[in-house]
Amino acid sequence: MKRFYMFMFFLFTIFGLTGFVHAQSSIMMNEIYSRGTVKEPDWIELYNNSSNSVDISSYKIYDKGGKTGTKKKKGFPSGTSIPTKGFYVVVTDGPDTTTDFGLSNKGDEVWFEDGGGNIIDDCKFPALTASQSYGRIPDGGSWQILSNITKGSSNGPAVDVKKVIALPKEYNLSQNYPNPFNPSTTIMYSIPSATGRNSVSVQIKIYDFLGSEVITLVNEEKGAGSYEIKFDGSRLASGTYFYALHAGDFIQMKKMILIK
Repeated sequence: MKRFYMFMFFLFTIFGLTGFVHAQSSIMMNEIYSRGTVKEPDWIELYNNSSNSVDISSYKIYDKGGKTGTKKKKGFPSGTSIPTKGFYVVVTDGPDTTTDFGLSNKGDEVWFEDGGGNIIDDCKFPALTASQSYGRIPDGGSWQILSNITKGSSNGPAVDVKKVIALPKEYNLSQNYPNPFNPSTTIMYSIPSATGRNSVSVQIKIYDFLGSEVITLVNEEKGAGSYEIKFDGSRLASGTYFYALHAGDFIQMKKMILIK
């Protein structure tokens, strides 16, 4: 018996209690839309992957404000349940500003916990356009950018990602997320189809506040598509930095802040 308890302690130490709950949970986030308007606000779709209806009255969902305690976590009305293989849509904008939260169209992160306060799902989603959502394909599967928004209904079966993600129509450098950051952040950029050629020379460079080049993150030929790259600023001092996309004749620059 003593060996059994020692073994269980070892498992909990390595994997953590929330890791077990996360893996066993049947309720999960399934699709996120972050480019809402006053009439059509942002939303998060939940999905019940189990063979039974699940009451989520005591569950909570929240963004960074809820995680850090600067805002209350958003709960669900008493009696709220999701039928088997069913969906429930959470509107994240609303008049109750103490609990409701907005999703940044520059990319954000959302957490979902059960009635015991265990995090059962979390999702960090990228910057999206008004015609895109971030969802799982198939339902409950892998996260990816979707061009077919299916609020409150199935995202469909697994398909070739190329059929789901539309190629960019123009060059674009998105705001890094998170920002400010410590010590790493994600930079996303888009390369459109190039007439008469299959690729274009692309560079992503980091500059300090005085304009001196700090590092080159990307320096290669890229075909049309959307890309992301992680930047680790652990070796740099706190401060304001700039990052720029150079692609052919196109140049775009944005500011980011490293806080340690």
